[in-house]
Amino acid sequence: KLWNRYIQILKDLNAKNILDIGCGSGEFCKIAPFNIKVIDLSYQQVKKAKQKGCNCEVKDICKEEEFFDV
Repeated sequence: KLWNRYIQILKDLNAKNILDIGCGSGEFCKIAPFNIKVIDLSYQQVKKAKQKGCNCEVKDICKEEEFFDV
């Protein structure tokens, strides 16, 4: 239910490109209808998220150079 609320808030903000920091296993990425890049410091979590089809990589937020709406 909480993720559905987040999705509605992002739609209301007209967000297009989203960065999910600390994506975990990629559950939000899997259900959200947006262009989402997900990052996490855990190789195991990134592997799980990639298996779900998420655009995910092991990366520290301090090294992210792209720009996102949210």
